[in-house]
Amino acid sequence: MSDCNLSTEDNRNNRPGHSDRNQYIVTLKHTIPDLFEHQARLRSDNVALYQNDKELSYDELDAAANRIAWTLIARGIGPEDVVALKLPRGFDLIAAMLGVLKAGACYVPLDPSLPKERVEFILADATPRAAISVTADSRGLPSGTILLDDPIVQRDLAARPAISPTDKERTVQLTPDNAAYVIYTSGSTGQPKGVVIEHRQVVRLFAAAQRDFDFGPDDCWTLFHSYGFDFSVWEIWGALFYGGRLVIVSQDEARSIPDFVRLLHDQAVTILNLTPTVFFALDQDFAEKHQSLPGSLHTVILGGEDLDSRRLEGWYQRHGTDGPSIVNMYGITETCVHVTHCSLDSTNARDGPSGQIGEALLDLDVYVLDEMLKPCDESQIGALYVAGPGLARGYLGRASLSALRFIANPFGKPGERLYRTGDLCAWTDGGLVYHGREDDQVKLRGHRVEIGEIAMRLRTHPDVLDATALIRLEPHGDQSICAFVTAARSASDLSGAALESYCGLFLPSYMVPSRVFVLESFPLTPNGKLDRG
Repeated sequence: MSDCNLSTEDNRNNRPGHSDRNQYIVTLKHTIPDLFEHQARLRSDNVALYQNDKELSYDELDAAANRIAWTLIARGIGPEDVVALKLPRGFDLIAAMLGVLKAGACYVPLDPSLPKERVEFILADATPRAAISVTADSRGLPSGTILLDDPIVQRDLAARPAISPTDKERTVQLTPDNAAYVIYTSGSTGQPKGVVIEHRQVVRLFAAAQRDFDFGPDDCWTLFHSYGFDFSVWEIWGALFYGGRLVIVSQDEARSIPDFVRLLHDQAVTILNLTPTVFFALDQDFAEKHQSLPGSLHTVILGGEDLDSRRLEGWYQRHGTDGPSIVNMYGITETCVHVTHCSLDSTNARDGPSGQIGEALLDLDVYVLDEMLKPCDESQIGALYVAGPGLARGYLGRASLSALRFIANPFGKPGERLYRTGDLCAWTDGGLVYHGREDDQVKLRGHRVEIGEIAMRLRTHPDVLDATALIRLEPHGDQSICAFVTAARSASDLSGAALESYCGLFLPSYMVPSRVFVLESFPLTPNGKLDRG
């Protein structure tokens, strides 16, 4: 492979209902392995990964991934095949992820923290042809799973070639249109749905963002989030596409603010990606302990959930203009992580509206439309739609749902699609402002949560007659899930604690209600609707 610059070409277009802006069309010629291998050749001895006082160079990571790729190829795995990854956060995870992509396949993440039922559903829905795990996390996976800690597998891997199967003779004919990963999101019908993202959508994300961020080999990133959350795609490839260093944050470090702060200082982290919930907890710890920020830190990127920018006032009072730049980014899994970005300073954070999400990335178009798909006037709240090369292929095995959410773009060329996000927004002089959801979906601690899925799960309990759930705003500004159920007549001893434990058997931890209340009946409005007040 020759030139791997993430290039753009200028093009001018109009945004319906708003002023002109520069548009950029990203030239897509490369895949995720192409861009990583380019850096591995340039910086073979540079540190690619760090965790727990151990380092792995670009060359070592590339070789490990290649051996996993050849192992998968020997098992008949190739383009468009799905491979399940159920691995703890660490070097093996990144090598396996790369190995799957180099084999031409796509990965579906199965975070080891997921409950048994969620894993079973994803395996049944995605029907992976192979799986990679370690012995401790392999329960429930199909027979023949590649266990990276098995001595026999380790000997087999050591005997595999260290060269890339996509290089030289190009054993694997991988293209930008091939699927790269399938991430499952919460479903309003009670069933999660798998979003299929292709290589080209990931590559163009960084090409489109580079003008605003200028990532490079001197940057040090953290992998803080679960690889089942698409924020991790931004963290991993933001480091490895540009020759930077990725610090893998262990589960213990992620749960301990003092340990995490120490890691930021020790590793001279330059770019930090956090949900607002984690950021404000970190900021509070800095304030209470009068701690200093790492001098290396120059950018904090917030995303994954709604940001009330006015809560940043204390941050700016302490750090002034000398602190890191803060950028709020909005996006959804179906549009490959990020759609818009908004640089915040003390003035617009204090005086601007809550929910500022700014302008679209260079290669995307965003539209605020009414029910007739007509552009809304400035300050008029409407439904947010996204068009451009960031749109996912669709939902795995759900053609009708894909057709419902990915529609023909009436403002674009024939064949171009428009994705209905389900979010409500309005244009202002400072860009887009987020105004919540059209439905019962929320973002909680960076994860998409469909309230309907939680209620549906509670209704499967034999002693529950009906159920509902909602998001409650806590006094300190964070959000939590509360659920309410009515019990069957025969269930006189049904308790909230028992129902919380029941939810934990089936739902990811971030979807388990913090409180479940057992009521005799649900309160109703005068119109006979559920009174959520």
